[in-house]
Amino acid sequence: MRTALIWGVVLLGSLAHAARHQVTSLPYTASTNYDTLTLAGTKLSGGGNGIRITARNVFIDLGTDTLEFGTSNGNGFYGIHCAAGSHDITVSGGVILHGGAGNYNQCLRLARTNDVLISNTSMVVNGTNGHCIESASVGAPGNYNIEISGGEYWNNCHGYTSRCQYDGCAIRLSLSSYGGYGNYHYNIHGITMHNTPGQGILISGRNQTSNAALAYVYDNTLTGDARNSFYDDCPVASCGTCRSSANPYMIAMLKCAPGSQCFNNVITSGSHYGGSRGILIENCTGSPNNPIKVYGNYVDIHEGPNVEYGTGLAVHGLRMRAIDGGSLTNIWVYGNSFICTGDNLASTSAYNSSVMPLRYSNRAPFQNVTIENNLFRAKSNTPGVSSTAVVFDYVQADETFVFRRNRIEGDGILIQYGNNASGASGIVLHEDTLAFLSPAYDPQTFHVGYLSNSWVCTDNYACDIVYDGNARDTNIVMANRGTLEMGLQRTLRVNVLGYNGLPVKNALVTVSNNYGRVVVNKYTGARGTVRGIVTYWWEQRVGTDSTNFNPFTVRVQKGADITQTALNISHNSSLSPLILANTAGEECTDCDYICGDFDGDSAINLIDLLLLIMYLYAGGDAPVDARAVDVNGDGDINLSDVLKFAQFHYSSGPPLDCPE
Repeated sequence: MRTALIWGVVLLGSLAHAARHQVTSLPYTASTNYDTLTLAGTKLSGGGNGIRITARNVFIDLGTDTLEFGTSNGNGFYGIHCAAGSHDITVSGGVILHGGAGNYNQCLRLARTNDVLISNTSMVVNGTNGHCIESASVGAPGNYNIEISGGEYWNNCHGYTSRCQYDGCAIRLSLSSYGGYGNYHYNIHGITMHNTPGQGILISGRNQTSNAALAYVYDNTLTGDARNSFYDDCPVASCGTCRSSANPYMIAMLKCAPGSQCFNNVITSGSHYGGSRGILIENCTGSPNNPIKVYGNYVDIHEGPNVEYGTGLAVHGLRMRAIDGGSLTNIWVYGNSFICTGDNLASTSAYNSSVMPLRYSNRAPFQNVTIENNLFRAKSNTPGVSSTAVVFDYVQADETFVFRRNRIEGDGILIQYGNNASGASGIVLHEDTLAFLSPAYDPQTFHVGYLSNSWVCTDNYACDIVYDGNARDTNIVMANRGTLEMGLQRTLRVNVLGYNGLPVKNALVTVSNNYGRVVVNKYTGARGTVRGIVTYWWEQRVGTDSTNFNPFTVRVQKGADITQTALNISHNSSLSPLILANTAGEECTDCDYICGDFDGDSAINLIDLLLLIMYLYAGGDAPVDARAVDVNGDGDINLSDVLKFAQFHYSSGPPLDCPE
């Protein structure tokens, strides 16, 4: 990414053959290379187009001035147009103002250009179907190295033809990215956006593979307030659904390339019209060593009813979906807050009676999607809201889908498997905290299935969940029919000591459930410890209503020395150390450690990574040997170790490198 210093060097290096011109009237064409343009007076107005750039190395210094275009209320005008073949362009400061009404006007138009910097320039567009910034659908090499930094943006358009084509979007950058050019396609940061009528920032690649868009969207403050007057004049029966004001996401990233990032943005909703949605991630493909990242965002939104869907379509804080044959792969979502609010009062037009802070839909055969350490909160201001904090629908997950250590709060359904698109299977929740808000309306900890459909929801598990605010592990509500199943799990840790109180190595630990099935069968390591994940409850629609696998039998044997105990396992049960009365334990103060083995059980797995995260960020227990979790060998234990461990564990990253 470029910096002001780099731009300064470029500009200084071109002074020898640069010219400085004052633009005295509009329209104006900048056709000379290395030109610097300023405006005559503090405000320069024109009835049609503004400045068209056909050259390279052009610097437009607006300072504190205003470039006003389109005052004749005509259609299709632009404020600044970076024409095909132009490049190395800077627009600095000032305001680009659409001063009339009209249709399809843009403050800034990009058409097959590159190395463009828009720095601290504010933009205002009015009329209908207008955009502050738009990129044209062009041939290779398309647009690349486009940086938009700072400035305030107002899309005041009251109506637009198609929400399906994102005609109400303030910054619409689509169908203009080609792979292999530049350092990135779009880099948008530090802007403030006010009450846009449709989407805020849309970035969409040409396809999901070779011509996906590499984008960085960060440190922006965006407010949306959806409205579309066109729909009132042409109802759904004659115009279809695309004229509604639905799907007003403030950030929409579609068909984005490996390495794309969306972070540290603040998204809120206005209350004069229809509010907004949060972030949409659709058909995006990262790579194992270069995932797409969504992190550090704060989203606090509400959405009013729209005439296409009424109040039945939920406001989404984070919508992740694979549609039209696409997929979501290699994506990492962490450290975000998604808060959605709703009520069922017709008088409050800025609210909706259905809220979903997270809705995830993906059937990719290899997902490699991690969603961790986020807050998802669904809040109802009144009874009668369809409040669901986390929804999985149209999901067929595998072991590469990781959902863990999130805090999930709500006053209705906390976790729902299956929705109006399809069922959801193969999902494992791990170390999440589930909590009901107060007051709660029709609280359901888990809801499996949707209404009375027959979609299949199977092989879903909730493991090591923390329950708060009256949430309960066995509070599982099932749909009326269908094969709908869910299991509750707990990581059981067994510590084996000898009669002298020291750990016993190479003792065989077996754990059997109430039906005689052995569910753990391991030998203790040098620290006398064994860990295993145990399913203690299975809820199902076939046969009996539920199956309780308690009590479990824990048996320890070394040679002829045997001890065993019965244990009822629940979400908060614990097991005291088991003592072998005729076996002496051994000191382990100078045991050799295994790099990545946090808990000393001689295995490197997901448990070690989770314990490392808990130790660093949640006051968890310290590692048995600190050297074992310094996996990058730099002498410190911090986030960099977590990232390297995660890449090693999930993405076939480089080997762990602990100190000697």
